[in-house]
Amino acid sequence: MGEDRQDISDRNVRDLWTRGKFWEIFGFSSGDFTTLELAKQYSALTKAYQDDPEVRKIIDETFAVLNAPLTRQFYEGCRELMRRIRRESGGTISRDIEHGIWRSLWNWVSERWQEPPEELINSIKNRYLLPEGTDVIEIPQTWSDEGLKPADLDSILDSTRAAKAFAKETKCQSCGKFDHTLRIVTFPYVISIIIVAFKRFSEAGIFCYECRRAKSLKWGIISLLFGWWSIWGFFWNISALVDNYRGGKILSEYNDPFVAQLAWAHMILGKIAEAKACLAKPLKCEFSKEASQLKKELDTRYAQISPAKIGKFRLGYLTIVFAVLGAYTIGGMALFGWTPSPQIYTLTTNVIPSGAGWVSTSGGEYESGAQVVLIANAASGYIFDHWSGSASGTTSSILITMNLDRSVTANFKAIQTTLGVLFSDDFSDEAGVWDTYSDEYGSVFYEDGWLHLTNNNPAQFITGTWANQHFTDFTLELETKLVGGTDNNWHMVICRYQDSDNFYSFRTSGDGYYSMSKMVNGNWIALASVAYSSYINRGVEAVNLIHIECIDSNLSLSVNGHLLWEGVDATFADGDVVLATEALAGTFTEVAFDNIVVSEP
Repeated sequence: MGEDRQDISDRNVRDLWTRGKFWEIFGFSSGDFTTLELAKQYSALTKAYQDDPEVRKIIDETFAVLNAPLTRQFYEGCRELMRRIRRESGGTISRDIEHGIWRSLWNWVSERWQEPPEELINSIKNRYLLPEGTDVIEIPQTWSDEGLKPADLDSILDSTRAAKAFAKETKCQSCGKFDHTLRIVTFPYVISIIIVAFKRFSEAGIFCYECRRAKSLKWGIISLLFGWWSIWGFFWNISALVDNYRGGKILSEYNDPFVAQLAWAHMILGKIAEAKACLAKPLKCEFSKEASQLKKELDTRYAQISPAKIGKFRLGYLTIVFAVLGAYTIGGMALFGWTPSPQIYTLTTNVIPSGAGWVSTSGGEYESGAQVVLIANAASGYIFDHWSGSASGTTSSILITMNLDRSVTANFKAIQTTLGVLFSDDFSDEAGVWDTYSDEYGSVFYEDGWLHLTNNNPAQFITGTWANQHFTDFTLELETKLVGGTDNNWHMVICRYQDSDNFYSFRTSGDGYYSMSKMVNGNWIALASVAYSSYINRGVEAVNLIHIECIDSNLSLSVNGHLLWEGVDATFADGDVVLATEALAGTFTEVAFDNIVVSEP
């Protein structure tokens, strides 16, 4: 690609943009370039035109179009239409006419992100290409001539990055493939010895269609051969064979939210057929409403695209033969056999150190083969470290199978202790350091021992109030909750505040999302993309404990004892602390803060 690039000084960015030559703005002669090459050219261009805001805006908009798969696909389609129009006109179009055709075509597409109808293309050709004096039946113009208007390309770009990260992290645990057939499953099997039967679950995890088919066949055959030889084994084996016949036992509680995310990622990455396939069956989870809306949108916008195929699981006639033989054999044994009681095992859970947290269940008795999900929750001042005893691992939630008595211990560690408190406020004194006010954009006031902030201008202005302090290295803890209004919002803790154009912003939302950004000279720069976390308590009056560390250039954000993000950035070394909120949708949001403590690291 290197030989196709032009020197930056040789490019007329405004002229290339007007003519729709987005590739050429970045020095490429075709669409055959990588995301890394595009990013390098973007960095060089922004530096070269840092003193020209108009050209910078053009560069940002064209970069957003080319960097997101869906918008890049529509742009390349528009370029192909322009080639077609040039061929049909004999290649004699003047530059002014070419500008007009491109402007009309691209404005229409970039406002709707859909393929332009043939009537629109004919109307544009009639408008610009017929000779003067020709009587033309005008088709009413429904597009705008006011210039390029990409539909929230920054949001599309962030969504694309999140979808790519999801695809990178979510793969088949057996073959490492990412596709629309991934599901969270486990493979049951039964072993019987004379009159005693054991039901087990093997290899629980995320697997693709091909790997599920191979594993379900393996465990189905094991059950066919060894699972019939007792009364309980007979009944358990039927259930195990049915589950394996369907490609493993799908854990709906975990699978349905996962499939909803899988459909979203495929849609963002431009794999419409695969996204439709994911949503072929209704989902029953907290995202079911969003999944239904996404399915309706896909069916409406891409009616011509059929869902990708997902193979059906069949073990063949061998399954039926063994099932019948086994049924006859066990039926005969049942006449003389004895029905044993299911084996019972005991689960106990412990916490180290005492009082540092709790486990979702205190234990109890379970039948053999039962699966139990354990979740470790940290108390204030602690963070989960690892499991020990009959379980291991460092993730806060684990799945264990009760095939023997188990004792599981959740180990926590204290968050780094502080040497001294630099600043604290429980908001009981309404004459404190925080500025209170009320205007058309929002308000700050005290109520019931909390500091309340409202924001009445979704996605336009931020409501905030200053501590009027100055900190360098510190740890900060506070509590925050949603009081009313939309949960599509940001609860913000702004640190190392220099002025309204320079600071760090740690953000959580009422619907379970978080992000980390900085503002430098009035420009937002993302340090951590918007992501969802199940550790964030959601809904009205749900309290979350926020823990922030700013030590030298090391920054981190933890919520309810779980580390969500950490990184390194040395842009700002000190500054004030600001509490703020912003509504992203609806008419308003109201949040509250309490018990802020800023301590030495």
